[in-house]
Amino acid sequence: MTTSTHAAAAKAIRTELKKNGIKAKVRSSSFSMGNSVNVTVYNQLPQAMKEIEAFCNRFQYGHFNGMEDIYEYSNRNEDLPQVKFVSVNNEISEDLYQAAWDWMKEIYADMENAPESHKDADQQQVFGTYGQTALWRVLNGSEGSFWSTVKPRVRV
Repeated sequence: MTTSTHAAAAKAIRTELKKNGIKAKVRSSSFSMGNSVNVTVYNQLPQAMKEIEAFCNRFQYGHFNGMEDIYEYSNRNEDLPQVKFVSVNNEISEDLYQAAWDWMKEIYADMENAPESHKDADQQQVFGTYGQTALWRVLNGSEGSFWSTVKPRVRV
């Protein structure tokens, strides 16, 4: 039985992530004029995400150029099974969202009247947009030092 290129790429990614102790869901698919691999990891630190994305992007053979409306083959590597698109998503657990919200309430000014739950903040106009934007920035690692308080999950 012959393995498709997209299945081989997914298998190679899954194997490497598993070898490094990273829990992931890796799915491949094919469609008219292309194929893809979707990778979902869980509760990864921002630095680990950068490394995971850099590794997975090796399996994508190009990129879409929206200015010219074409797909450009810019990353060909004959030694790897490659696909047209690779996406990597970091699924954050509810517990980690809440821990980041609690950390924000302690660190940021004017958060003493913030709701106890980050979900409740969505319902309040004052904290809804601001709170979720700040929460995303904290979890993304672009703001604050929340991740220095969180125990790393895996080595990358």
